[in-house]
This record gives sequence, C-alpha cells and structure tokens, in this order.
Amino acid sequence: MSEENKETPLLENWQVDKYIETVKNNNATIKKYEDTLEKRILDLKQQFKQKEENLLKENQYLLTTLAEFAKTQKDLKSTKTQYKWESLSGNIIIKKSLPKTKKPTKDKIEIIESSYPELVEKEEVKKLNWKDLKSKVIIQNGVPYDKETGEDLSEMIDIEVSEEEIQIK
Repeated sequence: MSEENKETPLLENWQVDKYIETVKNNNATIKKYEDTLEKRILDLKQQFKQKEENLLKENQYLLTTLAEFAKTQKDLKSTKTQYKWESLSGNIIIKKSLPKTKKPTKDKIEIIESSYPELVEKEEVKKLNWKDLKSKVIIQNGVPYDKETGEDLSEMIDIEVSEEEIQIK
C-alpha cells in the first residue's frame, strides 16, 4: 500500500494521549512479567542444582561401593583397559587408570618445532576488514556500489532491509 493511499484514523488529542499511556502501561506489564519469569527461572535452576548435587553424591557413594564389591569377586573379568563383573541387573565396569598423551598447547609449538619441524604445519588465516570495506560502500536503490569507482558490488555484498519500527518512550 503506498503512503498516499493510507487512511489515517481521525483522533482527538486526548485519544492520542490515551493510546500512548496504554502502550506505556502494556510495556510496563510485559516488563513485570519478564522479571517474574526470570526470578522463577533462577529459583528453578537453584532447586535443580541442589537436587542434582544430592543425587550425584548418592551415585558416587553407590558406584564406589559397587566397585569395591566387584573387585573382591572371583569371577571378575579383566582386560587391558577395564574390569568387568556381570550381575542380573547389569554389569559393573571399572575403567583402569591409564596414562594418555595430551595434545600440546599452542605455547609449546615453538619447542616442538625445534625438535620435529616436519610435524608442525603452518596455516594462513584470511580475515576480512569489514569496517574499512563498509566505509567504501554506498547503497543506491537497494544496490551496493563502491563509493570511489561506482562499481556494482551486489555479487560480493548482500543488502538487508530492516523493518520499520515504532517506539513510544
């Protein structure tokens, strides 16, 4: 619908003030509900954390007790990485403590490179300087152009049109 064909409702000044006050009251009510929601969410998260902590403590005790029991059984099976004892309700599996190598942190790459240069890969990271590029672009009739050359940049840069927004403050 074009701007000239829109019909503006005829309002008195007192009606405009009433509408503005209604919008402000509605926004305040929404804010109040959001605050209540946030408070309830925080309360529920706290209750959940407490219950989870209690259940995890109980599980830790039970698992430790079960592991000690399984280690005393004659039919305990052992492999290189774990122990296993079978029960009617399920299996108790105890993973053995084994040393494992850990990936070196970035600060140790220099040291490793001195001993194993063939194992260190160098990579180049390309990054767009959007701030500077953005300042070189102008938009005319929904198409991006270079300010200096007038070149059409629509293949490189997409245009996003934001919706009209009405606010009451």
